[in-house]
Amino acid sequence: VVLYFRVMEALLKAEAIRLGQDNFQTLLLNPTFHRSLLACSLQIVLSTYEISWSDATPMPEEEEGSTAFPWLLCALDVQAYDLHKIIESVVRCEPSLNPQLTRYLGNVEQRIICDLAWERGSPIFDLIA
Repeated sequence: VVLYFRVMEALLKAEAIRLGQDNFQTLLLNPTFHRSLLACSLQIVLSTYEISWSDATPMPEEEEGSTAFPWLLCALDVQAYDLHKIIESVVRCEPSLNPQLTRYLGNVEQRIICDLAWERGSPIFDLIA
């Protein structure tokens, strides 16, 4: 939770400088933004401590030992594309991420772009149409 608020504050400060305005009511009232930021923050924490989802809940055998991605998307009701939109901003605004975590998040982004963003019901189809 601490990481979530620290990153949100850094994101808002960076956007205030970039846009020259500080009214983020629309963003702060958007539940998709909050769920995506929470999913990214949790993924960072779980990856940092090498906690797999199998430590907490049963998982398919083929994903045994992996971290909570993409299970975390289902648990928090986050679309993969929405998580993708926030990852780069989080990496940019959180200087304490080590290179290994930054690479890991890059791999998550790549998996989203190559596979998960194209699943049925993804918001990417609304943007394309």
